[in-house]
Amino acid sequence: MLTMLSLKTKVLIFTAFPLGVFFTYAQDTTLTEKAATKEITLDKLMSERVTFNKTENIPGRYTVQLYSGNLKIAQEVLTQFTEKFSEISAVIRFQTPNYKVWIPNLRNKLDAEKLFDSAKPDFPNILMFRNK
Repeated sequence: MLTMLSLKTKVLIFTAFPLGVFFTYAQDTTLTEKAATKEITLDKLMSERVTFNKTENIPGRYTVQLYSGNLKIAQEVLTQFTEKFSEISAVIRFQTPNYKVWIPNLRNKLDAEKLFDSAKPDFPNILMFRNK
């Protein structure tokens, strides 16, 4: 029995050692690939955060709402607004049960009122409010 156990141990050592070397080598090669992937995803996340902060509601700033209703008309209102005011970015938000066309993050009430007054003839349902 002792010779059988030592034979099993020898077989185990001779099979486990090469597999262990193989797997540790594989981990080293993927480590550099993972580091490169992390750098790419970090850059991507940072750029997405910048665009998110531009379009997300910041407390204390003002938002102008052009439309609230179904998606098809919201998309039409958005294209109509971007054709007329190409330098100002607008977004479509979904708040149950309506889609809303917003111009978010206007810095102060004066900017919001200027935009409100210039867009009122084309968008009669326009609203202005302060973000909470």
